[in-house]
Amino acid sequence: MSSTMDIADYTVSPMIPPCVAIPEDSGVIPLYPVNSRHIPPFKPKHSHANTTASRLKHEWDRGAQAIDFCTKSPSGIWNTKLELPTCNYYFLSDDIRDDYFIYWFIYQSFGMYGHMMYNVNIDTFIAGLIFIAVSQMKVLNFKLLNLKVNANSGLDEKEQDRLQTLKLTKCLEHYNILLRYCMSIQEILDVIIFVQFAMASIIICVTIYGLLLLSTNKSLMFMVSYLLAMLCQIFIPSFLGTLLSFESENLVFAGYNSEWIPRSEKFKKILKIFMERAKTPIVLTGLKLFPLSLGTFTSVMKTASSFLTLVRNVQDRQDGKI
Repeated sequence: MSSTMDIADYTVSPMIPPCVAIPEDSGVIPLYPVNSRHIPPFKPKHSHANTTASRLKHEWDRGAQAIDFCTKSPSGIWNTKLELPTCNYYFLSDDIRDDYFIYWFIYQSFGMYGHMMYNVNIDTFIAGLIFIAVSQMKVLNFKLLNLKVNANSGLDEKEQDRLQTLKLTKCLEHYNILLRYCMSIQEILDVIIFVQFAMASIIICVTIYGLLLLSTNKSLMFMVSYLLAMLCQIFIPSFLGTLLSFESENLVFAGYNSEWIPRSEKFKKILKIFMERAKTPIVLTGLKLFPLSLGTFTSVMKTASSFLTLVRNVQDRQDGKI
């Protein structure tokens, strides 16, 4: 008999349990794998390898649980009926909506994402423009406060006065650039601020009134989150507008705290003209009807509260409670 045997010479026996020992020369190959209970557990030689093996086993178990949840759980995502995010297009027939459901779903999903990014980018752009002006005002305040000469410089008074006048002139040029920049912001955001505050006031009034009505937890969470978003949409520009006015007013105090007493008359005249101009704070407005400030934000909230009280009184009068 030949020492080598062909695979056809072996007999596959599916009836042999995996725990039964089979002689090597019996010519029988078990169909089942060897029982894992008879295999000694894996024991790494190093602690680092043991930690890595435990972490991989933990990640494997988590992945298996996630797959099992999605495929077997009755509340899994694969067993949930998908619905269109915004509109169900009831003007179309059921066959058309079912046949092209995936296209309607993708179209509405991308539309929602685009609308969200548009609102976020516009609000961020407005806040960013004002924030740049506030930051530059802080820089100018710092320059004016530190408009002093080092006592150990070794320069005579005439040279010190010339250097201080040159620094003050650069500060005035910086201030002039900031004024032009704020005028550009006013031209860009004039109509936008008015429309944003007007629509936000109406939406806040309607949303607060909707919170008083009986509704489900789902709609209640949506309205609360939407109300917070609208409040942030008008609070952040109002806060930055107030901060801009505050920093522009501080320029007067920064100029007064500079080292102007030992300087020449030319330096004092330039500083006096600058301080007279800085007494008028920089204020951004909406169509020149209201300033962009926290006072305007407070007025909007008071108006919303008054509107809510009026609607509640009308509703109570219709219900016969008054």
